[in-house]
Amino acid sequence: MGKTKLIIAQALLFAIVIIFFGLVIVEEKFSLKENDEEKIEKEITAYYQEKYQDLDLKTGTLNYDDTNKSYYIRYTDKENSNHYFTITYKENNITDDYEDSYVKGKTVLTKAEEELEAKYQEIFQNTNYEKIEVIFNDLDSYNEEDREKILTGDYSSNCYNVSFYIEIPTLDDVYLTNLITSFINISKENNLSASNYSITFNNNGIIKMVKADEGGMIYE
Repeated sequence: MGKTKLIIAQALLFAIVIIFFGLVIVEEKFSLKENDEEKIEKEITAYYQEKYQDLDLKTGTLNYDDTNKSYYIRYTDKENSNHYFTITYKENNITDDYEDSYVKGKTVLTKAEEELEAKYQEIFQNTNYEKIEVIFNDLDSYNEEDREKILTGDYSSNCYNVSFYIEIPTLDDVYLTNLITSFINISKENNLSASNYSITFNNNGIIKMVKADEGGMIYE
């Protein structure tokens, strides 16, 4: 009986030792991770201050991307949360997507396209106008006034293009022009106005693709 108690006591002692050292190792690893993240955050901040100190942006927190095994901080426009760029730290290298995400505005323009497409599709949902898509140019291609309008969600300055598809019984030019003009007029009645239009007409398998300006005038 005494031997059994001794074995149990030794087993408990062994378990306690294992747990103790396990906790020590976990604490050390956690401490190392905290120190590493603090170092990475300082390096990203220094990178931002060196390259983009003139930008007045909101600074995000340090995040870890488990998919890419990298750390990053997001810097966001104070007026538009979709207008941002990211500085990334991976394997001792720091990179950013300032040109694509902030200068060209890929994220903010994708959001704008989605919002406008939803409006167009709602307006024309019970018509033959199909596959309506909205396309913006890169943000840096606009003048300052139009750029500011886009960033504040004002798309009234004909700053985008629209494409759509429609099946038709004839390819008569007058008929096509009337369809385009009708689309433009209905859009304007709903405060939507593009700079130009790309249209695909389908006449029983015969495809005709045309372009039209904001006045409905066809050019090919």
